[in-house]
Amino acid sequence: MMPEKLMDEAIGWTIRLQHGSGRDWRDFVDWLQADPARGPAYESVASLDRRVASLLQESCPLWPAAPDP
Repeated sequence: MMPEKLMDEAIGWTIRLQHGSGRDWRDFVDWLQADPARGPAYESVASLDRRVASLLQESCPLWPAAPDP
């Protein structure tokens, strides 16, 4: 199990990058490179986000599609 702080950070990045600027993406890359545990944490959160968005879209056709990572 990953530390809660790390998962909270990954959730924050998942939300921030949905409409991120070039600066956000550069900051994200810096964040990822600072700790090898961050990549798997982010991928775990982003994957869950995509699955939830897909389920919502199936149940509510007007729900916007999940953004591509």
